[in-house]
Amino acid sequence: MRGASVDLEPPAAKPTPFYPWLRALSAFLHAGGTRGAEWRRLPEYAPPLIVVLCGCAYGAVMAGYHGFGGDRLQMVLYGALKVPLLFLATMVLAVPCFYVTNLLLGVGDDFEAVWRGLTDYQLLVALQLAALAPVTVFVNLSNGDYRTAQAWSALMFAVAAWNARRALRACYRPLIARHPAHRLLSRVWFVLYAFVGIQMGWDLRPFVGHPTMPVQFLRDDIGNAYVETAHILRLYVEQLLSTL
Repeated sequence: MRGASVDLEPPAAKPTPFYPWLRALSAFLHAGGTRGAEWRRLPEYAPPLIVVLCGCAYGAVMAGYHGFGGDRLQMVLYGALKVPLLFLATMVLAVPCFYVTNLLLGVGDDFEAVWRGLTDYQLLVALQLAALAPVTVFVNLSNGDYRTAQAWSALMFAVAAWNARRALRACYRPLIARHPAHRLLSRVWFVLYAFVGIQMGWDLRPFVGHPTMPVQFLRDDIGNAYVETAHILRLYVEQLLSTL
């Protein structure tokens, strides 16, 4: 009809169901590991679900040393289960101790805010490991030494845990302004998390399956993680020096 206006613009595309999740994750990373208002649109189980998925991804990649198919598939499945289990066990053992420490220092009333910061910390660790998974695949495919694969994954965990302190700093900044004891506690958490995590990682091994050893969920010998790790590092350094 004459004079009628025609709207030639296409209708706006509807956002996908994953859009709120991607937006929340993007804002989280840009904020240095702090959950903002975007997370209110997600269900309460969103942070632990993301931690589990990211842990499964990196665990499968780490256990995929020497292949992902055949008899190695079982090892890959074990690895996918054990990294989230490592996260859960570390938090279950470390958080109660940390809560009691907060009570003893007279700042137990702030633990709700602290818990949010600890959740952000674990979430940032898991996201970093998932982002590093392609690099670990490359290292495993281009490397034929089992100890190097072990050392690389241990380094990735250490780097992720160290870098995730940004989430703790963001959480503790207003708490420290309120009470100086939180400055010490922010450092205590990192030490406690690393101390428990290293021993739990040792107890739940193998994460990187040795190609000549049978596939198993746990090793028979437990031992002390710190003594055994020092021994492995010494052997690895001696091997590197012998090639120079």
